[in-house]
Amino acid sequence: MKRIILFIISIFSFSSIFAQITLTDSYFPAAGDTLFSFNDVVPSIDVPTSGADQVWDFTSLSGPVVLQTVLKAASEGVNNAQFPGASILADFQGGEGYYAVDNNNYRFQGYVGPDPGGLGIDIVALFSPNVIERRANLEYLDVNSGESNMLFAFAWDDVPSAVSDSLNLPITPDSVRIRVNIDRLEIIDGWGTVDIPGGTYEVLKENRREITDTRIEAKISILPWQDLTDLVPPEIGFFGMDTSRTYNFYANNVIEPIASVTLNDEETEVRRVSFKANDFTIPVKDISTLSADVIAYPNPAIEEVKFELSSLPTGDYKLQIFNILGVPVWSRDFSTGGTKTMKADLSELRKGTYLYSLIDGKGKTLTTKRLMIIRP
Repeated sequence: MKRIILFIISIFSFSSIFAQITLTDSYFPAAGDTLFSFNDVVPSIDVPTSGADQVWDFTSLSGPVVLQTVLKAASEGVNNAQFPGASILADFQGGEGYYAVDNNNYRFQGYVGPDPGGLGIDIVALFSPNVIERRANLEYLDVNSGESNMLFAFAWDDVPSAVSDSLNLPITPDSVRIRVNIDRLEIIDGWGTVDIPGGTYEVLKENRREITDTRIEAKISILPWQDLTDLVPPEIGFFGMDTSRTYNFYANNVIEPIASVTLNDEETEVRRVSFKANDFTIPVKDISTLSADVIAYPNPAIEEVKFELSSLPTGDYKLQIFNILGVPVWSRDFSTGGTKTMKADLSELRKGTYLYSLIDGKGKTLTTKRLMIIRP
């Protein structure tokens, strides 16, 4: 009898091991595909668990519009000659991204568009080696790691005054460059079922930790390149070390991530979730034509708030907070393009209702939203 019980247990254990899926290259996007997704910036889900045979319930997620990303042949790109070997082009606001597929890897070669330092400079950025965005064949407990670098130089006159003035250098540099290093560790730490609005999928869960180190360096006369990163005030943003944690849920034969869950800096709560769109009864917007936007979180805020700015054409901007009488109580000027995150210390403001606005260089208000400040 004991042998029979042990035999039955071994069968169930053996079955559970092979119930997981193996991700093949069927989830790689290709030229001619269109990806549809939602973006929930105020998600009400817990930090996803890890392990075997999990069930993740993300049915509470929602988004205001369906975001559409159209993938074209790389040969259609204006800058395709800069990215030999690329087969896929993705347009985004103000630029182009190039991808290649080989040896069971879906690789991000680079892009043409706003610089990653948020200086408002359009660049041609090639990653060396390419950043591997997806891999096949993937199985539970697989571990992958990799590094990539990017380096580009520009004239000192192109540096926004907000940055150049803050450095307060005694001598004007001959030229400036930005160096970016990306260090990734990816662990397939879970498998199971994900429920999102409109669908249920068998998935693998990828736990991705990414450390990005962005440095600004200057060349002065015959001296070697000087690292100026520590001279840039923290409020300028972008420069220095940044660590992010993202959980990606992938399914075979589905080119969109079923869900991509981004955690806060402390990795204790979910900050935003991008997930596959199954509902097309609401407006669809192409990601390359999205207008500039800003989102404050947490909201309500206690003392510190982060502003996530997205889809910004390269240029000058002002972010302001007003009280209910319309009087500015906080303001910051900056130059950037693409995406930027800014922190604000609001500990000196009283609790209550405020408004925050994003204003472009011509003084036009692009968006205004409400911000609540509370006190424990």
